[in-house]
Amino acid sequence: MFASLTAGIIAFSIAALVIVIAGSQLARVADELADRTGMGEALFGILLLAGVTSLPDFAATLSAALDSRPDLAMSNIMGSMAVNLVFLGIADMVYRQANLEHAAASPTILMLAALLIVLLTLPLLAIVTPPVNLWGVHPVTPLIVLGYVLGLDLVRRTEEKPMWFPRHTRQTVADTPEHHRHGGLAVAWLSIFGTNCFNMLVVAAADAGYPGGSIYHDMAPVQMTWGRIGFESALILAVYALALVIVVASG
Repeated sequence: MFASLTAGIIAFSIAALVIVIAGSQLARVADELADRTGMGEALFGILLLAGVTSLPDFAATLSAALDSRPDLAMSNIMGSMAVNLVFLGIADMVYRQANLEHAAASPTILMLAALLIVLLTLPLLAIVTPPVNLWGVHPVTPLIVLGYVLGLDLVRRTEEKPMWFPRHTRQTVADTPEHHRHGGLAVAWLSIFGTNCFNMLVVAAADAGYPGGSIYHDMAPVQMTWGRIGFESALILAVYALALVIVVASG
C-alpha cells in the first residue's frame, strides 16, 4: 500500500509541476495570439484559457455525476471556482507595480464579472424551485447554456464597442503588443472570470449527465456556497485582507 501511495504522490507532484509550467507558458502565448489575430484577450481568455484550464474539472465533475455522486460533482466544480478567486488574490500580491484591478481596468472584464454573477444565480434558483426535470435535466440547465452563449456575444460586443470606459490612471497598463513583457495583466482576470463562466457549463453538463433527475435537489445545498473551501484558501484570503487593511491604514 505504501509503495503505491508513494508512486501516486510522485506522479501527482510531477503532474502538478507540468501544469504550473504549462499554465504560465499558455498565458503568455494566449496574450500574444490575442494581439496577432485581433480577437483580443477577452475571447482568448474565455475560449482558450478557460476551456483548457477547465478540462480537468469537466472530467472529474461529469464522472462524479454519471456515478450518481451529486455532492462530489458539485463540490468539485464550486470549490474550483472559489479557489480560482484565491489565485486572483495571489496574482494581485505577485504583481508589485500597482493594484492589479487598476492595472487591468477594462469594460470587458467588468462585463465578464457581471456575466459570472448572473450565471451563478441560476443554480441557486434551481435549488429553491420544485424538483422538476424535462428529458432528464432541470429547466435551469439549458438556461445556463443559453446565458453563457448570449453572454459571450455581449462580451464580444462590449470589447468592440464599449458603452463605458474605465478611468485610466498611471497604474493602468494598456492591452497593446508591446506590453507582452508584463505577462498580459488582463489575462490574469480573464483566466479567472472566463474560467469560472466556462465552469458553469460544467455545472450544466453535470445535471445533464446525472441519472437521478435534478442534481440541484439531490446535492446538499451547502455545495452552492463558495465559502466551503479548505482552511488553506481561507487563510490566504484572511492574510491578504489583513495586509490590505494595513497598507490602506498606513497611507
